[in-house]
Amino acid sequence: MGDLVLGGEEPYVRVVGEVSVTRDCPLSTEVVGVLESYLLSREARTGARTRRTDPVLLNTGWPR
Repeated sequence: MGDLVLGGEEPYVRVVGEVSVTRDCPLSTEVVGVLESYLLSREARTGARTRRTDPVLLNTGWPR
C-alpha cells in the first residue's frame, strides 16, 4: 500500500510496510520512464484516464 509520486525533482514511491511503517523510496530515471510508459499504455488499452486511486503493483523481487 502506498503512493506513487512522479512529479517534482525527486520522484519516489511511498510505501507502508509492516506495523504501518511509512517509507519514501526514491526512483531512478529509468524506473520513472518505465512507470510512465506503463501508465500511458494502460490508459490506451482501457480507454480510461488513470486515477489516483487505481492500484499499481510493484514487484521488488522478494522473496528470492
